[in-house]
Amino acid sequence: MAISGPTSVVAGTTNQYTFIIQGGPAVNGGVNLAVDRVEAALDLVENSGLRKDGVELVHAAPKAFSNGEVRFDFSMIAPGNGGLVTIYGAGNSVNASSSTSGDGVAATKLEVTVKVSDGTDAGVEEPDSGTPLDAGIEVDAGTEVDAGTVADAGTGTGDPGHDHDHDQDDDKGGGCSSTGGAPLLMFVLGSAGLTLLRRRRA
Repeated sequence: MAISGPTSVVAGTTNQYTFIIQGGPAVNGGVNLAVDRVEAALDLVENSGLRKDGVELVHAAPKAFSNGEVRFDFSMIAPGNGGLVTIYGAGNSVNASSSTSGDGVAATKLEVTVKVSDGTDAGVEEPDSGTPLDAGIEVDAGTEVDAGTVADAGTGTGDPGHDHDHDQDDDKGGGCSSTGGAPLLMFVLGSAGLTLLRRRRA
């Protein structure tokens, strides 16, 4: 699985991206997409097969593989103040057997640098050349995102008793790693599509 699109954009512009699923059972695929900054926004493009779910995007229905892959097109509106934006995507490749057995699921991400129109990165400040940096002060890594509540993107419901670890074991050849740093999109396979733990905005 991969997110394809520009990794350097201009602040305030709209840019096109594609979430690609390959491998696994390769009958149907589903996806959940999110960004890590409230100043950025994901949006739909024509015939994408996606729908909005709050500030995130999910598949409108399980999408059939074609030529060994499934593609979901979408756009991201870059924040006006520059910096770094991370696009997170979790997807699955299923066999459409009405069972999670044999289905594959994984997550990936894409980091995008947002620059102001003069080509500088508005989100990174240069240190004052006249003031030495204090090597004894650690930078706060920020606040981790809460994974939120379970929702089934295929049926609109979730199974709170479902075994998350079991689904991770079912990822056989899903096409990409389920690792990638916080916040991780956690997910559970549903019989008709992708079940994901949705991240709440701070």
